[in-house]
Amino acid sequence: MREVIIGHPDGDHIVLRVLRRKHPSATDYYDGNSVDAQVSISVRPWRGVFNADLRTDEFARFRQRLEELNERTKPEAMFAPMEPWLEFTLELGSSGEVHLKGESGPEGFGRVFDETRLEFEARGFMDQASLPSVIQQLEAIEREFPVIGGPLR
Repeated sequence: MREVIIGHPDGDHIVLRVLRRKHPSATDYYDGNSVDAQVSISVRPWRGVFNADLRTDEFARFRQRLEELNERTKPEAMFAPMEPWLEFTLELGSSGEVHLKGESGPEGFGRVFDETRLEFEARGFMDQASLPSVIQQLEAIEREFPVIGGPLR
């Protein structure tokens, strides 16, 4: 199990915990990269924990976006999984503060039927100096759960 903590553990934060591959014997891009995950969101005053189906390539893509954010070549980094469990954006402010904006909802509801959804936002969620640690945690997830294959074209 690997996890990435985005934000401050004692304050507002999101924890993405990869539990296992959903189809450990699969060798194709689509089934092989699906993982069981646990998501914890703590954005005052709200706190929630739920299980989600995420993908290893989504973690890799988010790490690349965070590297661009940290290098200031892009103004924001988005975690946008294929399934609508969770989506959030980290935006870098002019003084190095990082703002968070996102939404979460159960699969099949969230954006699909618009019945149940939590929208959250935190200004000054963390600072740019924290980004390298988040990037390292994502790299550890990629080492333990590497992306298998590539999408069909």
